[in-house]
This record gives sequence, structure tokens and C-alpha cells, in this order.
Amino acid sequence: RRDTLGMTDDLSEVARTAEVPVAIFPEGTRTRDGDIGRFKKAALRRILQARAWKVYILVGDGFWKYAKFKDFLRGISEMNGEVEFVSMLEWNDPAADPNPFIEEIRTQMVARLARMRGDSIA
Repeated sequence: RRDTLGMTDDLSEVARTAEVPVAIFPEGTRTRDGDIGRFKKAALRRILQARAWKVYILVGDGFWKYAKFKDFLRGISEMNGEVEFVSMLEWNDPAADPNPFIEEIRTQMVARLARMRGDSIA
């Protein structure tokens, strides 16, 4: 627990001072069929609370089948994935509650993944 707190403090410092973009993957892992799982919000929350950001949202599909190293090695010649740009959102108020913003990111990612797969969105 102490190491985790130290890492999130470090992340906050990087987010405050970085002169280059920061890339994170808040969806954590995908479900067994590649859907976007529950977001792990702590790191993204820390980054958003550090300063204003332009958040570029991208979604990839096809790679989740090879998430485990053994599957990656066996399937590298068959791998056929794609990545699409979804949108760019502006986060302008680091003092605000980031949870609605994070939920909007997740909503856009789920919708784009469904569109990439040709699914209808309920």
C-alpha cells in the first residue's frame, strides 16, 4: 500500500511538470470477449487533478486476443488489430470532480468499440 501511494504521488508530480503527453490505459484489462472493462480511475483522476489537459481518446480492437505473452508469441503472425481516434476532450478545471469527465471518456470508448465491431448500442 505504501508503494502504491508513493507511485500515485510520483504520478501527480509527473502530471504537473511533464512537457510531453502522458499516455495511460484506464480500462485496465478487457473482458474475455474484448469489451472494455471497468475503468481503474485512480491514475487518471490524479493526472486530471494536476492541471488542465487535452485528452486524446483512442480505441484499439483485435489485440486483446493476444494479451497474454504466450498467446502473443503464438499469434503474432495472425494478429490483425486496429486503432481508431475517437475524440479530443478538454479538461480545464483541475479542482472539479473528474468522475463525470472520466465516465464520458469511457462512454465514448465503449460506443466507438461497438461501432468498430458493427454492433448496435443499446
